[in-house]
Amino acid sequence: MKNIVVVFLAALFAVSCSTEPQFKITGNVEGTEGLAILKKRDGRQLVDLDTAQIENNQFVMTGKLDAENIYYLELGDKKKAIQLFMGNDKVTINGNIEKRDEITITGSPSNDIWTAQKDGTKGFKDEQQKIYKEFRELSSKGEMTPEKQDELRGKYDELGKKVEEFNNTFIAKNKTSVVAAWLTSQQMYNMDADKLEELFNSFSEPVKASEFGKKIAENLEMIKKTAIGQPFIDFAMADKDGKELKVSDFTGKGYLLIDFWASWCGPCRGENPNLVKAYAKYHDKGFEIFGVSFDQNKEKWLEAVEADNMTWIHVSDLKGWGCAAGKLYGVRGIPSNVLVDKDGKMIAKNLRGNALEEKLAELLD
Repeated sequence: MKNIVVVFLAALFAVSCSTEPQFKITGNVEGTEGLAILKKRDGRQLVDLDTAQIENNQFVMTGKLDAENIYYLELGDKKKAIQLFMGNDKVTINGNIEKRDEITITGSPSNDIWTAQKDGTKGFKDEQQKIYKEFRELSSKGEMTPEKQDELRGKYDELGKKVEEFNNTFIAKNKTSVVAAWLTSQQMYNMDADKLEELFNSFSEPVKASEFGKKIAENLEMIKKTAIGQPFIDFAMADKDGKELKVSDFTGKGYLLIDFWASWCGPCRGENPNLVKAYAKYHDKGFEIFGVSFDQNKEKWLEAVEADNMTWIHVSDLKGWGCAAGKLYGVRGIPSNVLVDKDGKMIAKNLRGNALEEKLAELLD
């Protein structure tokens, strides 16, 4: 009797496993041979998830995906890839690898929505590419005039606004799709907190719980923590001699600028003279700078500090974009800075050019 129960349970377990959602990709893509490899982006790298042998341009791949996402399907020895948005769907792919724009992908509702979004913005983005190409050609020939530069930038920005308008309408129409959360996560760093929160709250619960929904929620939390008027976030980091310095050691006495930069960052180095000028003018009146480098090479970091005459406090964990302080403040690009007042509250962000000196004049003169 005991053996019968064990066999029954084993059979029941096998049935339950087989009924779990699985994907199936059936491909018939001319010009391919070798392996079909399904990949997913993990940070800055692509990782392999599954493989299938291609025979006579055909392959079948089955498995289980953790979530709906953008996946990369590398086809054949030429290592040409196509992208598709899918979950555990039954997908059919037909076409020719040499004509990837004409390849058809059916069976994934998410991919259909994603394709509609790309098609809707393609015309605007193609025009932006033409403008960018003209900008580069004129610049390389030395034929760019200030008037032409302003004209091209105006046209480029206008097209960017049209893309943004299309995307906002698209998101509003597809609130129950993970694609809407993906699209929001792509442009959330240019949104104000109220708009982003309104969008997030309009999503269905499954969309909120998706990978992209979680990213939006995390970013919202970061925006709230680093908003103007909030207390600064304290951290400790080593200086050039390995001594741990805390931000809080330099607050409460005057105004402190937490400045995120790197020696390899051209815009940062271009901004440094403005910092040097403001520091020379206002340091004695109660202004300090706490420089946080996104460098990985200590020697280059310190060479830049000396070359740019940056005589204030400098720290780095030498982790590049993995900088712990940068993550605390949600830094997505450098140069970036935060101004902290005597009470430890963040009162301004990303003061560049003359903006820093003008703000300090308002506070200290």
